[in-house]
Amino acid sequence: RLQQQQNQLLEESVAERTRELNRRNKHIELLMNELNHRVKNNMQLLYSLNSLQLAGSKDEYAGNILKDNIARIKAMMLVNDSLNPGSNADNKTISPVTFIAEIVEHSKNMFAQSEPVDIRLNIDNSLILDATANICLGLIITELITNSYKHAFTEQPLPQISIEILNAGNHWKMHYHDNGKGFSVQPLNSFGLTLIADLTRQLKGHYNISRHNGTGYFFTFPNTA
Repeated sequence: RLQQQQNQLLEESVAERTRELNRRNKHIELLMNELNHRVKNNMQLLYSLNSLQLAGSKDEYAGNILKDNIARIKAMMLVNDSLNPGSNADNKTISPVTFIAEIVEHSKNMFAQSEPVDIRLNIDNSLILDATANICLGLIITELITNSYKHAFTEQPLPQISIEILNAGNHWKMHYHDNGKGFSVQPLNSFGLTLIADLTRQLKGHYNISRHNGTGYFFTFPNTA
């Protein structure tokens, strides 16, 4: 009887502890949802403010800066939506396939030109990246696409961009290429290229640039997810 009483007390203690942990988990989930909701609202506000300024801007230089900012904010919004606890169970790692396709579609609308750009994607479905890597990747791709739209295709009747991302076990690779006019000397004062270099360093990666039949970027990153 003493053993039975001890077992019953132990079971009750375990059950109470389990209920307490469940209450804490629900509270943490509620806080995470609230945080995500606020982040989403703040980014949406920034996106809307920049869009309103763009609509009222008559200066081409200022308009290009606003378009760049809108594209960057949209990239972060798409990654944040992918990491939303409501759509991502562990809220830590995701595949970049979906949000990169959405970045591409947004870029087509943002930088629409007379000749539509044929953007081809080949992204390895097995590649899973953490939140930091996905945000950096989204911003890198946004900058590359923006540069291509703004500078590459002035003399190209059939503009084309290809993005290939492959999983290679302990590292992953990205090849970005456009068939534009390229550039003979890399501009030193380009904010976009400086941002690409900084984001690549954040991911402990490196890249090379090719100027053969347009412009190509070859990135290699360690796989830490």
